[in-house]
Amino acid sequence: MALIRHEGGPDMTLTDKRIAVLSSGANGSCIAADLTSAGLDVTIIDHWPAHVEAMREHGITIETRDGTTTTPVNAIHLCDVATLTAPFDIVPVSYTHLTLPTKRIV
Repeated sequence: MALIRHEGGPDMTLTDKRIAVLSSGANGSCIAADLTSAGLDVTIIDHWPAHVEAMREHGITIETRDGTTTTPVNAIHLCDVATLTAPFDIVPVSYTHLTLPTKRIV
């Protein structure tokens, strides 16, 4: 069972939480795959249709020096979020600097 422990407060189990990982680049994919492998209820939300379809069909493959693992995942397109009826409890957001505005404020 996955637990979050914080000083002075009760333990919070994650097994009854709905988690949406927003954006599935390298970091978001690893987070989503790890949480899914731990048995948690995870949905990946991404804006790139081809990537969503690839994740649906092939899962997420992570290669490390210890080996390669492929995790089947639940992935949806950003536009489909409007069709969801149940709320998420936890939504980590992961993005790269390439998705940030390139304008520099002087």
